[in-house]
Amino acid sequence: MRRPEAVLGITAIFLVGALVGVFLNRVDVPGFGDSESRKIEDALTLIRKRYVDVLSDDELAAAAIQGMVERLDPYSTYIDARTLGPVQDELEGEFGGVGIWFEMVSDSARVVSVIPGGPSEHAGVLAGDRIVAVDDSSCVGEPSRSIQSRIRGPRGEVVRLTIYRPVLSQKLNVSVERAVIPIRSVEAAFRLDDETAYIRLSRFTSGTAEEFRKAVSDLRNAGPLRGLLIDVRNNPGGILEAAVRVSDELLAGGVDIVSTEGRGIEKREVYASSAGGMVEDTPVIILVNSNSASASEILAGAIQDNDRGLVIGQPTFGKGLVQRQFVFGDGSALHLTVARYYTPAGRAIQNDLDRNVPVHAGADTVLARNDSDPADSLLQFTTLHGRILRGGKGIYPDHIPPADSLVNVFELVFRSGLDLGFSRRWFDTREASVRQAWSQEPDRFVDEFRIDDETWQEFVTYTAREAGTVWSRYDASDIALARSRISTLLTARIGQSLFGPQIWFSIVSKVDPDITFARAFWEEASSLPGAPGR
Repeated sequence: MRRPEAVLGITAIFLVGALVGVFLNRVDVPGFGDSESRKIEDALTLIRKRYVDVLSDDELAAAAIQGMVERLDPYSTYIDARTLGPVQDELEGEFGGVGIWFEMVSDSARVVSVIPGGPSEHAGVLAGDRIVAVDDSSCVGEPSRSIQSRIRGPRGEVVRLTIYRPVLSQKLNVSVERAVIPIRSVEAAFRLDDETAYIRLSRFTSGTAEEFRKAVSDLRNAGPLRGLLIDVRNNPGGILEAAVRVSDELLAGGVDIVSTEGRGIEKREVYASSAGGMVEDTPVIILVNSNSASASEILAGAIQDNDRGLVIGQPTFGKGLVQRQFVFGDGSALHLTVARYYTPAGRAIQNDLDRNVPVHAGADTVLARNDSDPADSLLQFTTLHGRILRGGKGIYPDHIPPADSLVNVFELVFRSGLDLGFSRRWFDTREASVRQAWSQEPDRFVDEFRIDDETWQEFVTYTAREAGTVWSRYDASDIALARSRISTLLTARIGQSLFGPQIWFSIVSKVDPDITFARAFWEEASSLPGAPGR
């Protein structure tokens, strides 16, 4: 498998809310010097000398670059020096932090889990603590992203946290030295049954392939693995090479994974698989949705085009442009689109957006703009073994889950956050007793915890009050039929408050309609021309 000199990727989840792409390498840029830049230089000189107010050269240069970038595609961006460092930390899969995972409850941040061996554990922070101030400045009422930004910082520096510990009914001050905290790409990995397993990939960073291999190894140690469901829903992408390496573990040697094509030095480059992949012998299904983008689409496209497995879910976002990072002398950078990438069947993934369409809107929004039936507007391609595929606007799945009234009630609860709001209030009033009963026994919690009739009635009352007319669209029989799924969802939320995200995925997988739908296709995935043993 060919490996480029350096590969970087970025999503504007960390920048401006827009999916941004993959960076092939970093180039240092000297000052302007050619004749075509003379007009820009003259304009800068005039503004510097004659404009009514004084502006710094940094401001003028940044504004000039930003003005040029705005004429390009939505993914070409200018990033100032202060922002660039944290962005690269995210891509490399680590940041300077304190080692906690928290969620917002009402107006404060509640610690859900503490990373074992991390700086917060050493400082005495416990699950259940509320963070009420950072460096002696209150953070009550702030959004989670703001609190996260204040807690993170340069490694080795100390941050002072004021926490409220409910079991003691008192505030405590703790000093925590920031350390390198890994950002996990594998959010969850567990067995769905005796023969199949699930891996959730939330991003593609420099450590993703290693995490993936470890997850597969752990799953195999627990028993035979005859089917692997890889979930990249809501995965915005990241580093191209990470997607290539994960794909390489799934594909037999000598087949194409992805190619890139641009101008000049960014001519056609092909990334191919090598022999000896860790799960070459296991049927695979990739789960996608409209927010699966960039590197996620590379993985899905490689599996689908080589007839290696099935892609199930919703049409993906359609982010198929490659960015290259050019670093200026002051530490700022220009992320410039220099190439497009193509799946092995030659599909250009890029969905032709313009700056009038929010790039975070999702593929469903963009496709709906072009055609009420997306499949009718897509080009046809053939796989390595002759299967007909549609493409050209993201990855079009092999199968799309149907909608039904039972799913609609469940989706209303899930997508509106009604389950989250209720479970947090429920947990908040019972935290001490729930922790005492379950906090050291996650496996027993999964097996035995149930939403009883009293709690269910509390939820119905809460939902009727919060959702109003929307909830009233469903009659009592619809709600009763959905009770089992919704109760499992509430259990997962409570488990998440106790144990963190891993247990959330393991519980909710039992009622996730996309996962349930996908699991019906193992036989088809096993019989594809490129499947193991074919």
